[in-house]
Amino acid sequence: MIFTGGGIDLIFPHHENEIAQSEAANGKAFAKIWMHNNFINMGKEKMSKSLGNVFQARQFLDRYNGEILKFLILSVHYRSPADFGFNVISHATHGLARVYSSLCAAHGWLEKCKNQGYTAQPLGVILDAKNFGGNLETIWSEVGKACDDDFNTPEVMAKIFNLIRSFNSLLKAGTKPSQELANSCERFITQIKSVGALMALFQQSPESFLRELDDMLLGEKNLKRDEIQNWVTLRIEARRNKEFKTSDEIRDRLQQMGIELRDSPEGTEWEVKK
Repeated sequence: MIFTGGGIDLIFPHHENEIAQSEAANGKAFAKIWMHNNFINMGKEKMSKSLGNVFQARQFLDRYNGEILKFLILSVHYRSPADFGFNVISHATHGLARVYSSLCAAHGWLEKCKNQGYTAQPLGVILDAKNFGGNLETIWSEVGKACDDDFNTPEVMAKIFNLIRSFNSLLKAGTKPSQELANSCERFITQIKSVGALMALFQQSPESFLRELDDMLLGEKNLKRDEIQNWVTLRIEARRNKEFKTSDEIRDRLQQMGIELRDSPEGTEWEVKK
């Protein structure tokens, strides 16, 4: 056997006895690699039946998106305790939203570039701002090193967010479609989805996933999408009629409900604060 493992509480006496019994009986090494995962906590307490704080995977999936569960697990080293408290779940939701929001922006800018006649060339010149090009070129080697270093998935996540920060720096005010931007967007999408595929993350349609997250969070707030859209439409009409006091009042009301607005020449978009 090359690989085996289990919970960290099974090292002694269970696994040590397995080694002793198996090697005594066969005269051969029982396993070359042992991996022991740490405990899952709920609100900084060990999850256990005796404490009555067990949160089953099926219950989690009924309430949250399954990708949040994967993100939570992989954001913590397997030998460290994993906390599934609600604040941690909220943080994971925010992290996923950052990734998919950047993918959504990349798709949007790629479409704008195509409309201006700039077709992406994945291996072409990229717009190198704040080491975006360097992060693109090195991310695979850095991810490989992290995985080889005791399966350090939190470090993999850190490399992904480094790339996201440097990509977002390209989209500053005044950015215009260009061949370089088209290449950068294409390469960014390819790399994020390729690295994410190692962990079964970031493979969904960005627009669909972000909408699903919003619907999940609206449900927790007992709000409905149609209700929010009606308020947004009223604010758009107020702005069109130069009723700015009414517009500001609606904006403030929506902010109190946890809704963020983004006004642009293309119109007004909204999302649930994450």
